[in-house]
Amino acid sequence: MVDYISEDQVLYLDSDLVVELDVLELEHFNFKDYVLAAVGGGKFKYALGSKFYVNTLGFNPEWEYFNSGVLLLNLCKWREKQVKEICIEIANQSSAYLPSHDQSLLNIYCAGKFAKLPSSFNCEWFPDKPKPEISERMILHFVGSPKPWDPFGFIIHKGYQTWQKYLNKEWASAFIRVTPAYLGRAWKIRRSYIRCMRNKIVN
Repeated sequence: MVDYISEDQVLYLDSDLVVELDVLELEHFNFKDYVLAAVGGGKFKYALGSKFYVNTLGFNPEWEYFNSGVLLLNLCKWREKQVKEICIEIANQSSAYLPSHDQSLLNIYCAGKFAKLPSSFNCEWFPDKPKPEISERMILHFVGSPKPWDPFGFIIHKGYQTWQKYLNKEWASAFIRVTPAYLGRAWKIRRSYIRCMRNKIVN
C-alpha cells in the first residue's frame, strides 16, 4: 500500500464494516511516533495463535492485542521504520503460525505498542451477540462467521437488520446471488452455523 500512496497517513477499513460516524475526526490524530493506531482491548493470551505468540516469541500474555479491521497508518513512520519489509520477513519465517494473516503480522511487529483509536472506531459484532453498546455512533465490525450476507445470515446474525438497512438494489443484485461460490461458503463455515445455533438454543 505504501508503494502507491504518497500521503502521510491513511485510514484502512475492512469490507465487513458499517460506518456510522465521521471518520474525519481522525484527520489530526496524534500518533505519538507509533506506526499505527487501532482500537485495543484484546490480550495476546486470548488471541488466535496465542501459543505461538507467548511460548515461541516470548510475548507477555497480558500485552495488548488489536483487531486490524480498522487501522490508521502513520505512513511517515511506516516508511522510516521499513515496516513492510520487516513484516514480509516475519511472514517468510513464520507463515505456518500466522492464523490471522495481516493482523498477526502487525501485532507481532507492534508487540503491544500502538496508538489508541477511540473504542467507537471498531465495535466488534459477533453473529449471535446483541449490538454493541459502546457509543451512539460507531463503526460496526461484523466479526466471525456467518456474516449478515452469508447464506442464512438473515436467520442467524443479530445484525442482519442493521446491515440490510444500508443495502441497495444495485449491490444486492450484484452480490447477493445463489452461486456455487455462495453455497461453497456455507459449507466452509458450517461449524460456525452449528456453534451459533447451539448458542441460540442454550441462551
